[in-house]
Amino acid sequence: MRPGKFEAARVARVAAVQAMFQIFHQSLSKDEVIEQFLRYRLSSKDYPCVANKSLFADLVNATLNRLEEIDHIIEESLTDEYTLDRLDPVLKAILRVGAAELLNQQTKIPPPVVISEYVDITKGFYEGTEPAFVNSLLDSLAKKLGLSLTPHK
Repeated sequence: MRPGKFEAARVARVAAVQAMFQIFHQSLSKDEVIEQFLRYRLSSKDYPCVANKSLFADLVNATLNRLEEIDHIIEESLTDEYTLDRLDPVLKAILRVGAAELLNQQTKIPPPVVISEYVDITKGFYEGTEPAFVNSLLDSLAKKLGLSLTPHK
């Protein structure tokens, strides 16, 4: 059975989060990491289905191309007790990629669905309050960007 667009997009999002983690914590270049994922990881049995490779590359590039802006937006949404530097590295990667997708709107996916995707991804890494934190922060970001959070019927 061939995976649908939804599953391929979810795998691309998870892989983009993993790639961002790898770029910042293994001191590898963006090009090295993207190539590694496209050539080996996304073609392996590491994931339940084949990723949307184009979306994966778009998300990684969009995140890195607008990183300063994304980090500033995330910092503005954090409380005084948190800073971006104090966030867990995986959580930071999730927020960065999620923010990039909301900022760029390259998927034409409604913002509530994008937010829900990153909340679900967060649940794959954490069992505590982190999913609610991601939901709150990305929801706040979407509102600041003037994006509609009302599902279309």
